[in-house]
Amino acid sequence: MKTKKIIILRLTILFSAILIILLFIEVSFRIYFKKGFKIPKQLYIKDDVIGYIHNPNYYAKNKTSEYEYIVSINSNGLRDNEIPFQKNKNEKRFVFLGDSFTFGTGVNLEQTWHKIFIRLLNDYDKTFKYIGINCGVGGYNTEHEYLFFTKNGIKYQPDYVVICVLPNDIFHNYKGIKSYYNFALSGLEFSSSFENLPNPIFHPIKFKRIFISKLKKNLLKYSVFFNYLVIRFSININDKTVQEGNVYKKDLNDIMIKAWTKTEEIVKDLTEFCNNKNIKLILIGLPQLEVFQNYSTRPDDYLFFNKQLSQICQKYNIFYLNAFELLKKYKPDDLYFKNDRHLSIYGNECLGKELFEFFINIVYGKK
Repeated sequence: MKTKKIIILRLTILFSAILIILLFIEVSFRIYFKKGFKIPKQLYIKDDVIGYIHNPNYYAKNKTSEYEYIVSINSNGLRDNEIPFQKNKNEKRFVFLGDSFTFGTGVNLEQTWHKIFIRLLNDYDKTFKYIGINCGVGGYNTEHEYLFFTKNGIKYQPDYVVICVLPNDIFHNYKGIKSYYNFALSGLEFSSSFENLPNPIFHPIKFKRIFISKLKKNLLKYSVFFNYLVIRFSININDKTVQEGNVYKKDLNDIMIKAWTKTEEIVKDLTEFCNNKNIKLILIGLPQLEVFQNYSTRPDDYLFFNKQLSQICQKYNIFYLNAFELLKKYKPDDLYFKNDRHLSIYGNECLGKELFEFFINIVYGKK
């Protein structure tokens, strides 16, 4: 009897310790993600072709410790002003494709790099009225962007398409349009408070035991840490050889060879589509913060991304802007938010100015 009590006592201590550790991890995650980015709830809805799109007429204020900005989606599902599909004779239109860096996470619409570019262009050339259409959607990869443009963006009758490609897009192109899918539709919003907690990411699998099903459902509803684990699992491909960091290695594994092949196929299809519509295509290779932080120690690896994109653009006669080469003259820590790691207000200003200079010097003469 005494032995049984000792066992029960030890188990109680063990489970209490585990509970305290998990509680500490949960609180830590809530505090940490309070500093990082948030996906405003109900920002996305499902789309049968693209996977997910913006919820039309959505409006919210998004705030973290680093920034506060307004998210306003127009009636056509774009983070932009209401822009008619019909183009005036004196207009030249740009459609901007990309992920959250094009969407403008952390900054207001008029602070985004493409709006800055359009303002500079209108000040420079009074011959036409230049209109920019923001088709950026958080979490999109190049395939999402191609599908979005051919389904929705083309309706705006653009003269130019500017597509922004980041290193992580290459990896996610391999997985296709399901990459980031569950994360986006979850309406996940990290918070350090016990209110407005994340919604479930998946519908719970029907376990044989109701208890397990309910446990998972409640963990998805109330635990930031559990949501994080599910997100990481859902984003990563179930292959031990695959990591997003492989995009920075010039010695590619089989998966990344396929990822780059898939990326080239998408760019080729986009190029052919644009050529058939007499639309000029500009591709921006935009570095993430880790490129600036690590390229000096492994230049061949960290510059491989731009080298590959440059070769693809040369092959298909696409205007290519190597943003890393143009932005490395600035202080990297000023270009990006520290915790969120998206472009800061200053970073957007710099990219907008560099795109303007590139367009005037390289593209403008061939308009």
